Amino acid sequence: MEKYFGGPVIPTLIKLVLACVLVGIALVIFGIEPFSLWEDFLDAVVRIWGMVFDLADWAWTYFLLGAIIVIPIWLIIRFWAVIVGKRGDGAWGSLPTPAWSARLQSLREHRQTS
Repeated sequence: MEKYFGGPVIPTLIKLVLACVLVGIALVIFGIEPFSLWEDFLDAVVRIWGMVFDLADWAWTYFLLGAIIVIPIWLIIRFWAVIVGKRGDGAWGSLPTPAWSARLQSLREHRQTS
């Protein structure tokens, strides 16, 4: 039993009772009652639950708003790449490569050779 209590059982129970009484006195000094403490805790849980659903609603709204623009543009780019073909040599028919991508590739090649 000492394994579960972290020491001898009777002294541990006496310490717990003493700690509970001292904390109870401190709570009364600050004007906190056990029922109001429990009620405030439950109210906080309910508010957090509501905030989670409000966040989900907010995120869903902005997701849909962004998807109205992003998905059609992505589809057009994908269809264009399939129709024209992806040769990747910079000739007509390949999608333009951003300048930073070419710089990144040259840095990778330089790092591999050193």
